Amino acid sequence: MDSIAAKKYKQAINFLELLRPRSEKRERFGSILTIDVLLSSAYYSLGKTDLSLSKMEQAIEFAIMEEFIHPFTANINHIPKILSKLKEKTLERSLKSFINRLIEAIELRHKPKPDKNMIVLNAAEYLTPREVHILKLINLGLTNKKSPKAPTPR
Repeated sequence: MDSIAAKKYKQAINFLELLRPRSEKRERFGSILTIDVLLSSAYYSLGKTDLSLSKMEQAIEFAIMEEFIHPFTANINHIPKILSKLKEKTLERSLKSFINRLIEAIELRHKPKPDKNMIVLNAAEYLTPREVHILKLINLGLTNKKSPKAPTPR
């Protein structure tokens, strides 16, 4: 990492470390959790893996109490890597279970959305041949009045 990026990460860490006590004082639990997740990611970017894992563990323990996972599912590149490393390191079953839930939530949130044609093709598995035929006619722009009385394909 170049020195400019490292300097920016250090500035971000300093700012977040100053912001955290203020959020604690005001009992802004969502902010505290978000700050810890961001700190974990920033430490990871600087190669400070132990600090990163410590912050992530702190965030997860807090999230378990509050049942709050949104900050983990944000689009931050390092979070899945940090969670996987923490999962390997920890022995506590409840922590591992929560980490698994977080990883699943991240994967679901960032899963590519299928296009409309895929949905129709997948829906065809559940439709009768007559229903598929009608959908094709509708797709051609035909209405009830214009649709031919053609037999349903078998």
